[in-house]
Amino acid sequence: MKTENLELWNRMPWAYLPESFKVDFSLLLLNLKPSVRFVARVDFCLEMLQQIMSLYCIALVNNSVYISRTKNVLDRIIISDNKLTPHEKELGCLLGYPSCCCEKIESIGEYNIDLYERQFVKTVERKSLLDISHYKKGIALLSHIPCSLKCNTSLKMAESFLNLIKISTDSEKPFSLWRNRLLTYYKAFNI
Repeated sequence: MKTENLELWNRMPWAYLPESFKVDFSLLLLNLKPSVRFVARVDFCLEMLQQIMSLYCIALVNNSVYISRTKNVLDRIIISDNKLTPHEKELGCLLGYPSCCCEKIESIGEYNIDLYERQFVKTVERKSLLDISHYKKGIALLSHIPCSLKCNTSLKMAESFLNLIKISTDSEKPFSLWRNRLLTYYKAFNI
C-alpha cells in the first residue's frame, strides 16, 4: 500500500467504525473499488472522517456514510440508495461490485440479500478467496456477495486484493495488525 494511503489507514478512528469497514476501505485505497457505504455508529464519525480524508468526498444521509473519489459519483450513490424503486444493480455497480453479482442481487431483490448471504456463506469453502463469512469482523477479500462460487470477476478481485495486501509494508501498527490477521486467515494463499 502506498505510504500516503497507509498513513490515512492508520489515522482512521477504528473504534467508531464497523470492523467490515477495514475491508471496504482497503479496497478503496487500493483502487479495487470506487466507493464505500456503511452505517455510522455515531454522529461525529462523519466530522472525524472528513478531517482525515480530505482527498475523498464524504456524506452522511440517514445514518449511512458514503465515501467516493468524486462528488458526482457520491451524489449518484446517495440518490440510488434512497430510491423507493428497485435499485440493487445500479447501487451495486456504483459501489464497485461486479455487474454479474449486482444482477444476481437484483434478481433476488433487496429484501432477500441477507438470506442469500447466509446461503452463500454456508456453501463457500472456508478460507477460500470468496469466503466472506468473517466480513463483518473485518476479515474478507471482498465486500460483496459473489453471484456464484465460480464468479471469475470476484475471484480476480479477491486475488488482486490479497496480492496487494501481501506486498504491502508491515511497518505501521494499526494496518499491520489487521493485515496480519487477514493473511493468517487466508494463509493457504500466502506465498
